[in-house]
Amino acid sequence: MVVFFFVSGYIITHVLQTEHTVEFLVKRVFRIYSLYVTAVLIHSIVLLLLGAPVPWGILLPQVLLIGDFFGTPYALARVE
Repeated sequence: MVVFFFVSGYIITHVLQTEHTVEFLVKRVFRIYSLYVTAVLIHSIVLLLLGAPVPWGILLPQVLLIGDFFGTPYALARVE
């Protein structure tokens, strides 16, 4: 596990030295957030097909990453 953090730190430091900070952050948001939204939507579709649909009042805060403010349950069966 420690090796992962050392390698990640090295790679991120190297990328930040070659790119502007804003460019790095924008790319990172699109890379991570798009995967998260896709996973949440697939999870919701599977639940819908199993007969347990997720209400919009729960799904929307999960997708917008504001669920903690509204007390909604964690998305993706609380993957940590």
